[in-house]
Amino acid sequence: MYAYRWHKDKVHIGPMIDMGVVPTRLDITGTTLSGSGREAEGSITKFAATVGYDLDYDPTDKINIFNNLGGIAFHHDRLFHVEGGIRYWATTHFGVQGGYKFQRYRWVNDDNFLRISSHGPFFGGAIRF
Repeated sequence: MYAYRWHKDKVHIGPMIDMGVVPTRLDITGTTLSGSGREAEGSITKFAATVGYDLDYDPTDKINIFNNLGGIAFHHDRLFHVEGGIRYWATTHFGVQGGYKFQRYRWVNDDNFLRISSHGPFFGGAIRF
């Protein structure tokens, strides 16, 4: 992700470009009306880029509250993501972070479509330099 942020005080906001890969694997198992089982599997991996905003708020030197949002609609693909959370900097360069992330990917081609959503909390370490 690349973001250009304006302001030098406690609030930093600006445009953001995020690029990555969306890998998806799908396994389907079902039973037909005649009672026979049916199985299928497939996968799709797509390169994706989104455009949006990035926002940081630093209420103290050790605490950072962040949020970013991005989306794109291109040809058959629709991608949207948003994440927000808090970072605590234990030292100048190392800290911990946690928050919530939501992603939605949708591929549409006439009557055919594939919709994938993922969301939930995240926790981890943070490094700044």
